[in-house]
Amino acid sequence: MSLDNIYCSDLERAQQTATIIASAHQIVPTAIVELREMNMGAWEGKLFSEIRAQYPQEFKKRGENIAHITVLQREKAFLTVIIERFQYFAKDSK
Repeated sequence: MSLDNIYCSDLERAQQTATIIASAHQIVPTAIVELREMNMGAWEGKLFSEIRAQYPQEFKKRGENIAHITVLQREKAFLTVIIERFQYFAKDSK
């Protein structure tokens, strides 16, 4: 398989992974801030047990909301975000 471009977020771990893949194709990955994963704010880097203990009401609301979303709806939402992000930076790279 031949690759012409590899795009990744600007987070270090994403760039490291993209560099490993890109090196096999003699290309350099392009880091794009818009491809970053969602920032979880005060919850970032915490275990669920820590979040549950520190933010019990918010954690419960999050769980209740997610429980009502089917797997297919979550996949569709995820793909929609990926497509929107791709379209955002693809139009600027022309």
